[in-house]
Amino acid sequence: MAKYRANGEGSIRKRADGRWEGRYYDYRETDPNKQRKSVMGKTQKEVRDKLKAAIAETEEPAPLINNTLTVAEWLSMWMTEYRHNDLRDSTFESYTLQIQKNIQCYKVNSKVVAKHEKAIIE
Repeated sequence: MAKYRANGEGSIRKRADGRWEGRYYDYRETDPNKQRKSVMGKTQKEVRDKLKAAIAETEEPAPLINNTLTVAEWLSMWMTEYRHNDLRDSTFESYTLQIQKNIQCYKVNSKVVAKHEKAIIE
């Protein structure tokens, strides 16, 4: 009986040349044609380990560069990094303008941003 993998775990197969291949989606890529990635190995266990590591790497949030960001800077970074592909151009421009126009320069600590970042993205 075939073994099934859950959604988001990728797929593993044996190639015709005898090597094993694991494939997964990297949603950080903006080009849909480049989202499908693969890892290769001699054994199934090796590929499974590589695949698990690659998927874990794609799920890590981008590190914050600055320790003290203003709310406006963080929101504009969040809009360009996470929301740009989900919104129409006119909506994106409108949101960006509202951020620049209405959000004052409140200082925010990177720990506070990291704490709330996951909830905001979802």
